[in-house]
Amino acid sequence: HSPMRLLVSPLLSTFCLLVASLGAMLAAGRCATRGFGVRGVLRCAGVADPTAPFRAAGVAGRPVAAVWRGCAGAAAAPSSTTATSSSSSSGGGGGGAGARVRRRLHEGMSVVAASVAPHEALPLEFEGSLEALQGEWGDDIGSKIEISGAEARFSDGSGPWRFEDDGGSLALRGARLVGSATAPVWKFPTGVERRWARAAPPGTGDRSWAATFLKYKEDRLQLRRDLKAAFDAQDFEGVVSLKSAWEDGSTLSGPAPPQRALVDGRALVSGTCFRHRKFGYRAVLVASEPWCSAPADWRARTGVPQLPRGEAQPFHHCLVDDRDRPGGQITFVAEENVEPCSLVYPIESSLVDFLVERCDVLGCYIPSQMLEAVLERQRSSGKGFSL
Repeated sequence: HSPMRLLVSPLLSTFCLLVASLGAMLAAGRCATRGFGVRGVLRCAGVADPTAPFRAAGVAGRPVAAVWRGCAGAAAAPSSTTATSSSSSSGGGGGGAGARVRRRLHEGMSVVAASVAPHEALPLEFEGSLEALQGEWGDDIGSKIEISGAEARFSDGSGPWRFEDDGGSLALRGARLVGSATAPVWKFPTGVERRWARAAPPGTGDRSWAATFLKYKEDRLQLRRDLKAAFDAQDFEGVVSLKSAWEDGSTLSGPAPPQRALVDGRALVSGTCFRHRKFGYRAVLVASEPWCSAPADWRARTGVPQLPRGEAQPFHHCLVDDRDRPGGQITFVAEENVEPCSLVYPIESSLVDFLVERCDVLGCYIPSQMLEAVLERQRSSGKGFSL
């Protein structure tokens, strides 16, 4: 047993203790917010009583540097100490200072191993919520979130963050889930709420459906133009026939389509006047989209995921009456909040003559030539409406 071995062996034992503790801490994912002192390492690793390993090793209350000096002290001890240490290593009950500390540190390591546990599995009732949360999201302040398994990563560079059980509620980054897993709302202890929306909501993005939707809107708009022309020509038989087709949702090319989403919105074409069902303002519909095409942060901020008909229902671009909201506002409204009302006609807006033309006989508007060109561009490109 050379003096060099007496120095290296206790140092290696101590190093193993620190590495085991640090490894457990990293596995727990908590090192970013704690210090790297030994007791801090153990606390980060989840040891309920960070002093337990030190008490087990008989060095509680002593600085870490002193423990290292105790381990190394055997190398500087006289040869008699070396002989005693050698005899204890062979199975004797005594030993020098280095041997005692080394033995006690090994005992302390077993306390650490027993105290550190891996992440606890979430209760079974959260499995459905976690499954529904998988994938990409955006929140109401513009952050992007990716959920994979039981972990979340945020575009601010933080994470991964693990989901936790907070007294029966799913929790993430200190906030509890108070909404549904399909329309998440996260509430912090301060009362602040963060709302999420899917990056690509289910039921959206089908280009074939978008083409069918826009074609139906154009056919219905043509039916309204023909109805106006029949009134202007005093073709009353034509008026009766065309009005019947308008009311049952048909088009000039055939009967009402089977898709309920189309028939439910049969009266909602460019030029229709309505009142907002929730906010009560008056407006005229300018253009339609087959689903909510707004970015995730806008949808999260305005609560679109919480709507009864959700994000995949048709949405409409609308010019608001200046008497209700001054400034020529154009809003993007869920179809469930559009309530057609001929009594709203005519509306007052600085933009109304730019976008639409009056049709007093029908109590609505017809798109202007400029708006017609924009609607045609929307249909041919397959992209969203933009003035």
